[in-house]
Amino acid sequence: MLLAGMMCVAGPAMAEMAGPQGYSATMRWYQSAADAGDAQAQFLLAQRYERGVDGDADLARAAEWYRRAAEQGLPEAQFKLGTFYARGAGVGADPALAVEWYGKAAALGLAAAQYNLGVALLNGEGVARDPERALAWVSIAADELAVAVELRDSLLQTLPAEQVAAARQREIELRKPAKP
Repeated sequence: MLLAGMMCVAGPAMAEMAGPQGYSATMRWYQSAADAGDAQAQFLLAQRYERGVDGDADLARAAEWYRRAAEQGLPEAQFKLGTFYARGAGVGADPALAVEWYGKAAALGLAAAQYNLGVALLNGEGVARDPERALAWVSIAADELAVAVELRDSLLQTLPAEQVAAARQREIELRKPAKP
């Protein structure tokens, strides 16, 4: 079985003020905006909790803020929440929920989520094994990620021709814009 590793997305750049007082002021601003429902602030707050920027890392709080932003449709948060479920970081490990969140972010065009969804489909992690769908998602991710190019090329060499043809057709369908 071909195994591929999970990706990590760095997310948006975060401007920080120098010194401990700057971090606290930044954290208060993120907290206020996140509490008001701003998905980007929720995502940035989650990153701070994940990294322990203002103290010890708190993966459970990070997961909660990623979830709030993910539920608002922020693909980077959907992806991060998927990685938390895949690793069991701050939440119970749940490969099926990881695939669900990867799928949402993949449908919104996030290449890392497309890749991780393809890997999960290839390996049957949290979802039934489906090499055709795996190749389709990995091929789409290959537009942006070198690691996806490598996996796609490997799959093109190892899968039977009929599966490759079916995957190509599925890829065409997945690339079509969603109808409003």
